[in-house]
Amino acid sequence: MEKPVTSFLHTPFPLFLIFFLVKGIKGNIGVNYGTVADNLPPPAQVARFLLDSTIINRVKLYDTNQEILQAFAHTGIAITVAVPNNLIPNLTNLKFSQQWVKTNIAPHVPATNIVRIVVGNEVLSTTDNSVVSSLVPAMQTLHAALVGEDLHRRIKVSTPHSLSILSSSSPPSSGRFKQGNIVQVLGEVEIVIAETGWPSRGDPGQIGVDTESAREFNGNLIKHVMSGLGTPLMPNRTFETYIFALFNEDQKPGPTSERNFGLFHPDMTSVYNSGILRHKAGSKSPSNWNPERGVPVAGNNGGGGGGKTWCIPRSGASDEVLQMNIDYVCGLGFDCQPISKGGRCFYPDSVRAHAAYAMNVYYQATGRHDYDCDFRSTGAITSSNPGYGRCKY
Repeated sequence: MEKPVTSFLHTPFPLFLIFFLVKGIKGNIGVNYGTVADNLPPPAQVARFLLDSTIINRVKLYDTNQEILQAFAHTGIAITVAVPNNLIPNLTNLKFSQQWVKTNIAPHVPATNIVRIVVGNEVLSTTDNSVVSSLVPAMQTLHAALVGEDLHRRIKVSTPHSLSILSSSSPPSSGRFKQGNIVQVLGEVEIVIAETGWPSRGDPGQIGVDTESAREFNGNLIKHVMSGLGTPLMPNRTFETYIFALFNEDQKPGPTSERNFGLFHPDMTSVYNSGILRHKAGSKSPSNWNPERGVPVAGNNGGGGGGKTWCIPRSGASDEVLQMNIDYVCGLGFDCQPISKGGRCFYPDSVRAHAAYAMNVYYQATGRHDYDCDFRSTGAITSSNPGYGRCKY
C-alpha cells in the first residue's frame, strides 16, 4: 500500500515550512491562499488571475472552501487542502472519513486538480493528547477513504509540524529530528517547501521588514527554485515551493508583519516585483474562452495556418506535469475514452502517450492557435501526425 503519511515543518519568521513526499514535483512555484481578510476579490477572479497572469501553478488552502475549489475547476492548477485539528479524532472513524471525502473532495475531482490533503497543523506541538494520538490513525483512515473513492493515486495525505520537532535547524544542513518523534526521512524522498516568505511591512523599529527585503527574498527564492542548483546536501535538485502568501490579509491578528506577507494587494496589484508575473500577462488566454463555463468553445479563429498541425508534449516535460494536462483536458469534458483502459489509444500505456492524445484533442477543438498548445510551456506544435494504428489523430 502507498504510504499516506508525510511530514511538515514550520518556523515563524522568516516563514519556512517543508514536508517530505514519496514522490515530489520539480521546479513548480506555488502560493498559500489565505482568506483572513474582508477585502479579497472573488475566488473565480483570483483563479483566473493566477492562471493568466502569473507563473504560479500550485495553490495551498487552509480549509476546503467549496467556492474556492469550484473556482479552480478547469484551470489545471494543483490544489492542496487542509483539515482542521478539531476534526482529527473524528477522522479515525472510517465512516466519518468516507463522508468527509464524499462531501469535500469527490464532487470537485477531476475538474479541480486536488493533489494533497494536509491533516491538522502543528499537532505534535499541541497539548491535546487525544488529537496527538489520533493523528496517524486519522491519516491512515483518510487514506483508506480516498482508496474507496479511487482517489488515492491522485491525492496524497500529509500533516504540518513546527520546527520544534527538530533538535537542530541552523544551518539547515545540520537539521536533525529529536529522538522520540515519529518521523522517518528516507534518501529517495523528495522535499517540498510548503511555506516560505518575508513580510513587506512591520511595526516601527522592526529591522529588515520592508518592501525591498521582501522583494529580494522572494525574488531570489523563485530564481533559485527554477535554477535547479539544489542545496549543499541535495545538489542539482529543484523543489516544489509554496510562497507565503498570495494576499495581504487585513484581519490577521498579531503584529503588523502578520498582515503583510502578501505578494499582491487585494486589488491584485503587486506589492513589489517578485518575478512571479508572466512577461505578457494574460496573453495566453484563448479569445474564444467562455468565462461562465470555463470551457473553450470550438471554432476557427485563424487557426494554425494552411497545413495540418498537431499538439504533442514538449521534450523534457515531466510525467507529473503531463498528467496535470490530461486531468485538465478530461476535466473540461473532452472525450478521453480513447485513452481509458480498452480504448483505441490506451497503448502505449504511458503518461506521455496519453498526454499527446489529450493535448491534441484540446488543440484541435479550440482552433489550433499557438496558445492552444502552450500548456504552461509543455506543449509543442508539429506538422507530423503522431497517430498510429487504430489511434487516429
